[in-house]
Amino acid sequence: MIAFSWSIERWREILELLGTPCALLFTGFALHIDARVRRAETLLEITKQHRELWKYFDEQPELARLLDQGRDLTTQPLTEREARFANFLFLHLRAAYGAQQGKIFPMPEHVGEDWREIFQAPAITAAWERIKHLHDRRFVALVEKYRSAPAPTN
Repeated sequence: MIAFSWSIERWREILELLGTPCALLFTGFALHIDARVRRAETLLEITKQHRELWKYFDEQPELARLLDQGRDLTTQPLTEREARFANFLFLHLRAAYGAQQGKIFPMPEHVGEDWREIFQAPAITAAWERIKHLHDRRFVALVEKYRSAPAPTN
């Protein structure tokens, strides 16, 4: 009876001793899995927003002039609808940048080339100049870096 009582006491101590580290390991593993799930959800959400943005662009033929690289803004000034769409685009880029800064979303490898190409359009540049003061300086610096980057050589 004494031996049985002693073993029960010791097992309880052993379980108590191992319980906390095991709980911490389990919690850490669960947090790691949760972080991966959130990153995947963020990627899917940013992709969804990207698709919806450009789908809207394709459905509005008057927005096509936004990306016309030869557009003369003195004869064809920026419309309010174009400025609004460009702002949606900038907000989308800002959201992706913010998620990347928070280490939730990795930016695509060649995003700089894509941004540089978009900002070559005079109407996009004009829209950016109108509202860039509303964005934080790090995002503005990133956009300016991509705007001024030379075209990639193949």
